[in-house]
Amino acid sequence: MIIIFISMAFAVFSLQIFTLNMQIQSLNREIINTPVQLLSKCVMYEGAKVYFSSDVFEEILRPYYNKRIEKYTSEYEVEFYFYNLEDHSYCYNSGCEAVEVSVDCSLINNYHFTRTMNYQIKEGIYGQN
Repeated sequence: MIIIFISMAFAVFSLQIFTLNMQIQSLNREIINTPVQLLSKCVMYEGAKVYFSSDVFEEILRPYYNKRIEKYTSEYEVEFYFYNLEDHSYCYNSGCEAVEVSVDCSLINNYHFTRTMNYQIKEGIYGQN
């Protein structure tokens, strides 16, 4: 009888670990594979200056992340940190050269998941840094 109970407990625990693993893999795919088309809509050109518009960035990407993450959990937070490339200081105006997108959520059994992506605009030839 004890062997059956231990086997059932192990099966339930294994199923929870499998489910958690699938959620983490799916969330990683959703966040890392943010469509380039959405990011390109956030890039603005003003003469020779190229920058992210913070207002447009949040307006376009917040609904995208909300829609994707809500499939896995209802407890999540998406934050945007716009900064200057030279000194990594906070960018106060609407034209910023870099942005950090942080996704923080709680999955099954209160497992805490965090993923941070950095997007930067750098001068250079396409395909080179």
